[in-house]
Amino acid sequence: MKEYLAAVSGGPDSMALLDIYKDKIHAACHINYNKRETAVRDKNIVKQYCKKHNIKFYCLDVTKEMYVSYKQHNFQTVARIIRYEFFLKVAHKTNKKKILIAHNLDDFAETAYMQQVRSSNSLFYGIAKNNCYNDLLIERPLINKRKQALEDYCIKHKIPYGIDETNLMDIYERNKIRKLISSWSSLMFKKYIKQINTFNKKNASKLKTTNRWFNKWSESKYQNNVFIKIPNSIKIHVIYIFLSKNEIHGCSSKKLDAIAKFICSDNLNVDYRLAEKTLLHKNKNNISIIKLK
Repeated sequence: MKEYLAAVSGGPDSMALLDIYKDKIHAACHINYNKRETAVRDKNIVKQYCKKHNIKFYCLDVTKEMYVSYKQHNFQTVARIIRYEFFLKVAHKTNKKKILIAHNLDDFAETAYMQQVRSSNSLFYGIAKNNCYNDLLIERPLINKRKQALEDYCIKHKIPYGIDETNLMDIYERNKIRKLISSWSSLMFKKYIKQINTFNKKNASKLKTTNRWFNKWSESKYQNNVFIKIPNSIKIHVIYIFLSKNEIHGCSSKKLDAIAKFICSDNLNVDYRLAEKTLLHKNKNNISIIKLK
């Protein structure tokens, strides 16, 4: 039974995913961000593969108007929102509850490194093998595979793919980190992954408790009286998750602690400045994020 959707960009990682799991994939979801000329090539690669293997093909062509409507200056932040909303839309249309995404071990390392650079207070570094976006279950079956191994797979099995040349440019923070990590020896890479896995294993129990409390707080629509009940030992980690989901990163432990105290205080209808144009608003019942124009 073809129970999965798959996120397929046309690059070697996602084309390897599409080929390996083609018998389980109902439809491929492709996004053309219209940011480079070769995007049409990648779209056609995915479309033709799907036609050949009787896989449904859904494509979103992103327009300038769509970018503007999100009122965000960070392209990668907007792109992430756009693609996950698209995945969810296709999931509802096809009545599929699961999607495969081709994140690999190099992506895992890049994300972990970025989180460390940001002095993150996360209890988990990297990318989870499984998680959810609303009611859509996300699975990453290639998370333990190196990027080069996936490209080698495509070459060996004659699977067409395209290379996104913007990944080689120092225009995004992730690209710079990707270039750094690619310069590491195999031994250095293995040592780093071992270090991250040790950290994640050590914090697994605390992370589970933190997620349980965050979900409870989220379900209450971020009510103050629910937050107050959260154990003090994990309050800053719950705040960290809340801010991360709102694309706010880089807060120190000291600032997270100050935010926790702000929420627990008796002050009402007041704001806490998170960034130049971002406020945390607190009223009688709950807190919310306010984006200033």
